[in-house]
Amino acid sequence: MQLGFPRVGVQRATPARFAGVPWSALRAIGEELDDGAAGERRWYVAHTKPQQEFALSRTMEAMGLPYLLPLLPRSKRYGHRHRETMRPLFSGYVFVWGNPELRYDLDQTRRVAQVIEVFDQPQLQGELESLHRLLTSEETIDPYRGLKRGVRVEVTRGPFEGVCGVVERRDWDRLFVQIEFLGRGISLEIDGSLLRPL
Repeated sequence: MQLGFPRVGVQRATPARFAGVPWSALRAIGEELDDGAAGERRWYVAHTKPQQEFALSRTMEAMGLPYLLPLLPRSKRYGHRHRETMRPLFSGYVFVWGNPELRYDLDQTRRVAQVIEVFDQPQLQGELESLHRLLTSEETIDPYRGLKRGVRVEVTRGPFEGVCGVVERRDWDRLFVQIEFLGRGISLEIDGSLLRPL
């Protein structure tokens, strides 16, 4: 199953982390899948409504449902102040483990736009374990490594869909793109997930 997640590159920096089940629980789920002991339980991918990943993860904790939310550290400046926050690696996606009835429970939260069925459970389990090891290592992730200064890009979704420009600079997942309108250059601040290199 292809979810269209961004390719990731690794570079030295502060470690990132996971929210949700610890490594031991993730491995236990993998062993259940390997042994065929999972029964009807399986991984589902909850595609959340905009900016609902953290709210959904709190709801999953309150319901006692195992979930995974890969997170990355992000530095944000507010004037002269500097603040470290955590941001979802896959904006809009939370991985949830449970029975088929889970789809109804997720729908009732009103935070989920769609529940995606995962047909290759062992593959997703392996990818989640690899991602967990990577995120808890001494490395950090750059989800938009191909979007560097000077790269020509096209906006793929939203009100500026189809508009082309050149990356001026970037601040983690926010990119500043120089575009031409009516013979004048203007700068547009945009989420990197909405861009593709040309």
